[in-house]
Amino acid sequence: MIIDSHQYFWNYDPVRDAWIDTSMHAIRKDFLPKDFLPIIKANTIDGCIAVQADQSDRNRISVAMCR
Repeated sequence: MIIDSHQYFWNYDPVRDAWIDTSMHAIRKDFLPKDFLPIIKANTIDGCIAVQADQSDRNRISVAMCR
């Protein structure tokens, strides 16, 4: 069994996430469990441990979707 031991999910907000500049274009978008699923399937990863980076309700929903 292979587990990704440190995974973040987020809803990108250009105001809150102003520190993400144009050089980080790959992460200037939402990244949710539905976006991660094809990646783990393509790499035969069995699951992940989601790390909560934000205390918002939207973040809690994303983490719950990963279970």
